[in-house]
Amino acid sequence: MSTCVPGIAREISASFKLQSKSRLNRLTLDQQEQIFVRHGEALGMLLIVVDAVNESPRRSEVTACLVRMASQLGNLRIIVSSTGDPDFRLTSQAFQLLEVEMKPSVVDGDIQLYLQSALDSKVSLSSDLRLEIKKSISREAQGM
Repeated sequence: MSTCVPGIAREISASFKLQSKSRLNRLTLDQQEQIFVRHGEALGMLLIVVDAVNESPRRSEVTACLVRMASQLGNLRIIVSSTGDPDFRLTSQAFQLLEVEMKPSVVDGDIQLYLQSALDSKVSLSSDLRLEIKKSISREAQGM
């Protein structure tokens, strides 16, 4: 983004210089949102990907920020992933929302492949122990 709109880099750099005196060394969510919205229209299609938003202790703030940005930037598309949390829903009348629910069973194959790869590298473990570990983790993973 900063290559296409150099003002973004200048503004972020200036914000960090101001904050370095107070030792914060990071931009607040509000500052990031303001910078993004201020410069976002100058770009073509924008895509933000947020993974596992439900695992953030600030998920309400993050999703509210995303909704505000989507409402203000017509060229913004957002992909948000979240595990099936009944207390978490992203809603807005300002934009189209496509929700795709991913069931834990969908990722079971990926979990099995990862476990196989990880356990294969542990040659010091007996094959019986590796099998028991794989069964135990697979049983408890529930798609996570």
